[in-house]
Amino acid sequence: MPPPPLTRTHKPRNPQTTDYCYIKQCGASGTGTKPVGAALYPPERDAEFTASLGAMIFPVAAAGAGAFWNFDTSAPLDANSTAFKQHIDAHTARLLARGVAACPSDCECDYLSQCGTPYIQQ
Repeated sequence: MPPPPLTRTHKPRNPQTTDYCYIKQCGASGTGTKPVGAALYPPERDAEFTASLGAMIFPVAAAGAGAFWNFDTSAPLDANSTAFKQHIDAHTARLLARGVAACPSDCECDYLSQCGTPYIQQ
């Protein structure tokens, strides 16, 4: 039986700081629609911006860095395996316990919300 799919999702997987600017590409390529995270741009939204960017980056970046740091070709770990999910969940718990903004296990995180809760409360 195949392992269960990973349920933590990040949309998109490659956040760009320009996605948080108040204008498209921080003005480098003209004007257009506001980037998806523009509401988090003002300095008074620093806490929400930190939580958003952290959840977009971690634990994915930490998993990648850990794989490069201790890569072992004799014992590859399938990213879709239950063992991988358990390792990532444990690592995420450690990040969160240390106060690192990260996307919790079994949660969906995007620019404007974490686990279905918007960063900016209306």
